[in-house]
Amino acid sequence: VCRPVGALSRARLAELEPALFAEVARILDEHAREKGLIHAPSYAGGQRLIHPDDPDFRVGGHQDFTFSAWVYLDGSTGANQVVVAKAKGTWEYMIDYTPKPSQFRFLVSADSRNTNEVLSRSADPIEFGRWYFITAWHDAATGTINLQVNDGPVDSLSHADGLYNGTADFTVGYRPNGDYLNGRLDELGFWKRVLTPEERAALY
Repeated sequence: VCRPVGALSRARLAELEPALFAEVARILDEHAREKGLIHAPSYAGGQRLIHPDDPDFRVGGHQDFTFSAWVYLDGSTGANQVVVAKAKGTWEYMIDYTPKPSQFRFLVSADSRNTNEVLSRSADPIEFGRWYFITAWHDAATGTINLQVNDGPVDSLSHADGLYNGTADFTVGYRPNGDYLNGRLDELGFWKRVLTPEERAALY
C-alpha cells in the first residue's frame, strides 16, 4: 500500500490501483493536513500511483530538491524500472533502475527535451532480491545532480542550467511510456531542499 500525504492527499482515488484504494482512503482522512513526505511501506510490483501536475512537485528553475527511498527489485521487466518520475511527453525528472549497466539513475532536464543523468557507478552492480537505500538530489549552489546508494560514495554530474518546470503527472512506480517497477518501495521521501550528509545518514 502507499500512504500519500500533503499534495498527494489531493490525488483522485479513481486513479489509484484497486489494491491501494481502501488504505489510501483511510490514511487521507488521518493525514489530510500533512505535507512533505510520501510513505510506501509495502509497495507491490506493478502497482502505481499517479498524481496530476501540482506545484508541490514542480522543481523548475534553480530549485533544490531531494528524493530518497528504499527500493527492492524483484526481477527484470526487460526494460528500465521507474521509482518516481515527472515525465510524460516531456522530461522534468526521473529516478529509475537501468538494466544496462545494472545501476540506479537520476535524470533531469533543463528544456524538456534533453536530459542530464547520473548513474550509481560508485556502487556495486544492483542485484535483484535485496533492499537498497537511494538518495538523489539537485544542488543549485554547486550546479550538480547527485546520486547515492546505501549512504556510500556520492556520484555527481555537473548541471548548472536549471530545471524544466512542466506539467507532467507525478508518478510512483510507473511512467506513461509503460516502464514500471517490478519490486517494492519503502519510505519514499521528497524535500524541496538539499539534505545534509547527516540527514541522509540518519534516513539510512
